[in-house]
Amino acid sequence: MMNAYNTETGNMNYFTEPVRDGRSFEDGVEKMNESILADFHIAVEWLLNKGYESYQEVQSNTCNPAQQNAFLPLREYRVIRNGHAKTVRIYQRFLGGCWIEERKM
Repeated sequence: MMNAYNTETGNMNYFTEPVRDGRSFEDGVEKMNESILADFHIAVEWLLNKGYESYQEVQSNTCNPAQQNAFLPLREYRVIRNGHAKTVRIYQRFLGGCWIEERKM
């Protein structure tokens, strides 16, 4: 897990490594969905272990993710930790892994 803080936007970004070897354009939709969802489940598990007090799902685009807009988050949550509300979005990365964006509200 890599992380980076963006001082201009105040966002914390986390990057997960791919569970499987990288994706290719020759993979079928089913194989792409399996790869994306395997990476997504690792990201959600990491997020649930982060210790937020409250989770509220706002948006979910996990049905057939290989055929959805890659610039939309796979899932978006509103979370609370230490009394501070944040938005957490989980995106897919192009060749594997996920990008988790944590933004203050």
